[in-house]
Amino acid sequence: MDKVQLEIEALCNKIKGEGYRRVILLGTPAQMSGPLYRKPLAASGVLVLVPGEIDRELIGEAIVKIAQGKLGNQTRVWMQDMLDHGISHGAEALAVVDECLFREMARWKLDIPLVGLE
Repeated sequence: MDKVQLEIEALCNKIKGEGYRRVILLGTPAQMSGPLYRKPLAASGVLVLVPGEIDRELIGEAIVKIAQGKLGNQTRVWMQDMLDHGISHGAEALAVVDECLFREMARWKLDIPLVGLE
């Protein structure tokens, strides 16, 4: 098993271990829309919620801004509003699979737990 597969397995175990059944998957657009993370999470009994296509693209742009140290408050507020929408629809945790995005979001005061890759 390669490093990525081990990280995904650890993420699934962490989410299941905490008892989360519905998570919002956040990362790059490819990470959110592709099967690499979604399929193993679903196979472990977790309902995976992902932002819509436009929001996925905007999150991808936000990741670039974070990496450049240029994430503006407006983008942060937009992301928090989007997450609040997901929380209101039953999300129990955020599965953040992009390391840069995870580090940034860990500093925010969110009303939902963050679960990241090990």
